[in-house]
Formats: sequence, C-alpha cells, structure tokens
Amino acid sequence: LSGSTFTVNYKGKSYDFDTSRITFICLGAFTDYREKQNENLDENGNYKLNAEDYINAGIMREIVGRLPLITSTNALDKEALKRILSESSISPTQQLIEFGKSTYNTTIIFDDEVIDEIVDIAYATKTGARSLQSIVASIKTVILKELQNNRKNGKAAELHIPMSIMGPIRKNHLREVPKKWNSNITKMENL
Repeated sequence: LSGSTFTVNYKGKSYDFDTSRITFICLGAFTDYREKQNENLDENGNYKLNAEDYINAGIMREIVGRLPLITSTNALDKEALKRILSESSISPTQQLIEFGKSTYNTTIIFDDEVIDEIVDIAYATKTGARSLQSIVASIKTVILKELQNNRKNGKAAELHIPMSIMGPIRKNHLREVPKKWNSNITKMENL
C-alpha cells in the first residue's frame, strides 16, 4: 500500500513487483455500523467517517493508517442492483446465459419476475452487488440437472428460469440468524 517494490516468485521465475503505480481501493459493507450512524450524515447524505470509525469497525489500525483517502458511499438500491444484472458486462445472469449456451447448447431465459426476485433477495441481504453472484450461482446449482438432460438429448433448447425455484433460494439466502448467534454477535460488539 505504501508503494514499495518486492520480489514475487511465480512458476520458478522471480519478478520485481512495484506497487507505487497501483491504486488500491478497499471497500466494505458496514451496514450495521451505518444504521447506528444515521445522524452522522453530511449535506449530500453521505456518512462522515474518519479513520477511528474504521478501526472501531474491525479494520487493522496499520492498514487504515496506510489509506490516504477515507470516504463512504451509499448502499446500492434495488434499481442499481437491477441495472447490474441487466446492463453490466460482468453480470452474473449474463455469465449463466453464456455458460448455458457454450456448455449445454441451451438458451437460458430469465423472466422479469425472476430478475426482480433476485434483486429483492440481494437487497434484503444488505451485502451489495456480490450477493447477486451468489444468488445466481444458487440458480445454476438448481438447474444444472436440467442443463445436463438437454445435453444428453443432443438438442438445442430453451430453459426458462421458473419463479418456483426462487422460493428455496430466497429461504437459503435469507434464513434467520439463530438467537444464539445474535447473542454472540452482541457480546463481540461489546468487547
């Protein structure tokens, strides 16, 4: 982070690696912290945080001290999550569609209601855009057998992702935290 040069060994060769021209961006979703700090907003609605806030959230003091700029961003809303699924070049739904075509000769189709359900689940987890990848991976796991059957039949096919598979996926991603875990979390916050 401080811009030094060090040697990296890779496949039996040594390479000098200079970090002075690399911008490191460290991000985190501190949703619990944000909810407690609602009164700490600037005129634009962004959180006013300083180094001590990040240290109190569990980031090592040595790392925070090496970050030249500390700022905050607003959480993604449902519209932003939906845009990631529909417009991003690295959209997890697009990756699954490409996987279906290239590996199983099957066109995977996401109906609008399924996309909306993926967004709703991701929004409820409060873990940002990464949760989209996890939810779509769950869909892939569920439909894999159907894709394999299509390949065995040797025919091109379309596979609509039915809304009916989303119930178990929602339940898996949004299951309640047992009270025992909640008490441990509270104890950890009080340390």
